[in-house]
Amino acid sequence: MKLARVLTELIGIVLLIAVVGCSNATSVGVTATPHAEATIEVRATEPVASQATATLAPKSTDVPIVVTPATPTSIPRQTSQPTATSASTPVIRASEQEEPSWEYIGFTHAPIDFTQTLVEEPSCGGAMLMPFFNYLNTNHAEGPRKWYIKACPGDAIKVYLPAKALLRERGIRVSGEHTTYNGDNVITDVKTYFEASTDITPFFMHLTLMADIKYRVEQSEHGYEVFEAGTHIGYIYSPIQSKWSGSLDFGVEDKSVDTGLTQDDDHWWNIRANPLDYFTKEVRQSIVAAYQHEYQRLVDDGNYPFADLEDSRADFNDHGKIWGIWFKDEFPNAFSSDAGHSGTAWSIINVVKTEDLTKETYWQTLEKFPDLSGLFVEQARKEAVGKSLYGGGPIGESRFFILFGDDTTGVARIDKSRDWEGSRTIYLKYEVIRHSESASDDMLKIEGFLGRGDAEGSFSDKAVQFRRSPCGEAASEGDRGSC
Repeated sequence: MKLARVLTELIGIVLLIAVVGCSNATSVGVTATPHAEATIEVRATEPVASQATATLAPKSTDVPIVVTPATPTSIPRQTSQPTATSASTPVIRASEQEEPSWEYIGFTHAPIDFTQTLVEEPSCGGAMLMPFFNYLNTNHAEGPRKWYIKACPGDAIKVYLPAKALLRERGIRVSGEHTTYNGDNVITDVKTYFEASTDITPFFMHLTLMADIKYRVEQSEHGYEVFEAGTHIGYIYSPIQSKWSGSLDFGVEDKSVDTGLTQDDDHWWNIRANPLDYFTKEVRQSIVAAYQHEYQRLVDDGNYPFADLEDSRADFNDHGKIWGIWFKDEFPNAFSSDAGHSGTAWSIINVVKTEDLTKETYWQTLEKFPDLSGLFVEQARKEAVGKSLYGGGPIGESRFFILFGDDTTGVARIDKSRDWEGSRTIYLKYEVIRHSESASDDMLKIEGFLGRGDAEGSFSDKAVQFRRSPCGEAASEGDRGSC
């Protein structure tokens, strides 16, 4: 027993010496210097004077993470809603990547001062902020999956970077021209893709970019420049005269999001997420509070079907039923610009059931049409290629009424919803074919007729086939790599 006690005490002494030795290890401090091979910890707290201090906390955690925005890392894909931060994201240090690192803590700044566009009564009417869940767009029948932010003429609306981010030369795509606006040198109609982390890319389209932003990136020896959260990067402005001063597209691509809607996991349509989910808590609350003024205007009007800013659903396909997004099966890749299919009439259609509409802001239409089954929207940016669903070109936006059958097989009537442009009616015969237990391989057979009697007959050889995926089985390897 004594020998055992002695051995126990000796072991304890050895362990104590080991612990003491470790505790005397030298700690290393890290200094945040641009482009240095060190991990840089930054907390973006600098306010923007003219901006609402709106900020939404991460849904899952408030613990910040250190990431490098340059090179994507292997991160388990999410099927749930994205969050502002992820505790599972690995730490990547500049010593491993040769590019600057910093602590991603979410979007700490709103892209604009929403008080200017949402709280103050707009002089140009219409929806001033269109949400992520919005399928009433004939240019993007697949669903744009971003915010549309509008500004009235005469209002100089500044645009700010929501998070600290890196911008590369290839992340700037110019369609407009150099000009002067609000006393600043700017470039109109620009797309910009900023890298806020390895996964998260906030992007802007139709941005009037500050010319100095582009100049700084081009002059950088690294081919990129890092900009702080809250940087004034441009304006909402278009030189084209219209009822709007301009419209800005603002969205988020998150590589950790996987909706399962495309064969290519990183395809833009598969990884876009609701921007609202990326703002820190205070910013989110500020944006939501400002939007309440806009929402009340839409409620008073009663004719806006999509108005829920917090709806983050990216997939509303209903297995075995007509509801959801459909791509023309005649095209190997419905998004292909090279093949001339992108944007063509009926290349994409969507059918949204009434239950998925925002009833509070669409109440007037629902009261007027109590038998409304949903909405039917067709791609209509260009002329049709291949088969047409019916003659005379697509209506575009239509009310959808199931006349008989159900939402799997039946006959429906579509009426033009833009009544001020005149009336138009088409009858649709449709059938959804299930091939498995997955909605991804559903097929839709559909044909349009001028009369109900014809629609109640059999399908003809003019019927058009649609599928759920942008790419079909006949797609080449090149096509499959892009959808």
